[in-house]
Amino acid sequence: MRIRERHVDGNTVNTLVEVWVPYGSCSNPTGWQLAPQYNITGSFVDITSEEEFGDVLVPNFEKRRDHGETFCNPMYRTFTQTVKTPIYQTDTNEGWVTLDCGGTLTEVLRNTSSRAIGTRSPDELVGSYPATPSLDENVIRDIAVTAAWANVSEADVNAYATLAESGKTVQSFLSITGRIIRLALQLSRGNLRAVWKTFTPKQLESHWMEGRYAIRPLLYDIKGVTAAIKAVDRPERYTYRGSDSATATNSQVLSSMSVAGRYRVYGRFDTSRMITARAGVLAALEEISTINRWGLDQPLEALWELVPASFIWDWFLNVGKVLASWTPNLGIRTLASWVTVENTVSMTKCIDHVEDLFVWQSYTSERSLEFSGGNCSTQTSVRTRLCHPARPLMPHMSVRLDAAKLLDLVILAKKLV
Repeated sequence: MRIRERHVDGNTVNTLVEVWVPYGSCSNPTGWQLAPQYNITGSFVDITSEEEFGDVLVPNFEKRRDHGETFCNPMYRTFTQTVKTPIYQTDTNEGWVTLDCGGTLTEVLRNTSSRAIGTRSPDELVGSYPATPSLDENVIRDIAVTAAWANVSEADVNAYATLAESGKTVQSFLSITGRIIRLALQLSRGNLRAVWKTFTPKQLESHWMEGRYAIRPLLYDIKGVTAAIKAVDRPERYTYRGSDSATATNSQVLSSMSVAGRYRVYGRFDTSRMITARAGVLAALEEISTINRWGLDQPLEALWELVPASFIWDWFLNVGKVLASWTPNLGIRTLASWVTVENTVSMTKCIDHVEDLFVWQSYTSERSLEFSGGNCSTQTSVRTRLCHPARPLMPHMSVRLDAAKLLDLVILAKKLV
């Protein structure tokens, strides 16, 4: 295993805040003047990145590769990048109204030079990040591995399931054809009332389900049978792939005192995690026979497809994929298998707004306070490759829903009720 490291720094940003405030006493209101009260200086690096990469060095790799040898070596890469943008602050006073000790108005002083301007480091947003969301990396990896192995045994058509459902398929095809003919006759006769009856909400639900689970499977079967008859040659080597991913976020709103207690900065702190797994199986196709093309070597998959509502279970559990992944692959020799997992954690601080807490009892003022920028984000990505991962024996929760499937569930639920 060889390990390489790299560290890169961006630009150094100098920060400065000048705060000018009036000074004087309540007994001498006309003596109010403007003077600098305090300065804040500092610096930070706007972008930093660190990378560590480890892999296995194969002696005589090119020569051995050219002779047909296959390699699958573990590797890892850790990359962390931190990006900071300074807080830009502008504070101007448009007028001072001074009062004597008794609260009597004595003088109005117009002044626009009282200011607090400059840049500040986003690190002034004190506070800890919320807990990083947890995701089960093992489950995500197993789902991707299962999907890749299931694709190895994928056939053009599953003859067992097609033959078992042929009676229902023919019956559905004849029923649909007959209704289309009747609809055409009614339109030609101008019988709009009869036509309208075929488009009631209940009929539309029935047509939708019929199209999804009668017409569409029939078209897929026709396509598969055509491919099996053509017997198109496949490449000698092929990589079968599978993938899965998951994302979780966590947020909280925090406030912090800054600049000698004069301002309260309200910030939003976010953390997120994203895990992506990509699996592959490299196989040599030695002989693809009629048994493979017609799915005659997949009895377990056929039995699962014939289980009532098995397709709904597959929306939530990868049962069908697990069965397919353990199907014997006749005529296919596995050369290598692997899974690459990328685990990315992002943490961000940003300013929402700023509250001015500076209050004098002896005057009121019209002031404008603006803050911008001040974001601070850190992202760490860890990528690892595992060779020859074990194939899972048990199914995992794998929710695969879209708008069409959600509509299917609603229609099925109405029928059950």
